[in-house]
Amino acid sequence: MRVSSVALSSVQFRRAWIADRASGSTNLPNPFRRPEYKVAEWKEALDLDAHASADYRVANAANHHGDAYLLHAVLFALSLFLLGAPTQVHRRAMQRATLVLGTLTFTLTLISMARLPRARAEPPHGNDSAAL
Repeated sequence: MRVSSVALSSVQFRRAWIADRASGSTNLPNPFRRPEYKVAEWKEALDLDAHASADYRVANAANHHGDAYLLHAVLFALSLFLLGAPTQVHRRAMQRATLVLGTLTFTLTLISMARLPRARAEPPHGNDSAAL
């Protein structure tokens, strides 16, 4: 097996590579699988991964909230259309039906939108609030 000098410059890899060559065993496919190979930055990488996962969950929740607000904006537009439609309809029954449907759509959308979560005023973590 040929190993570059760059790979051997890593102390962790060098220990594992020497142990792999000394053992002569073929149980492990490569030196990276040996117990001697320990990455010094592994704990920091796990911490950063956990931090990124938490940020991803927060961003995903915010995305769902944004989708809900967009849906309510469309429903409000639909209710305004239905509330304006009676002016173009000549039959009294159709005027009342579209007016009732528009009012119902507007009222239910307003109630539903009042139950949506509000955005927080705090800046996202990691940003310096003095810079804002």
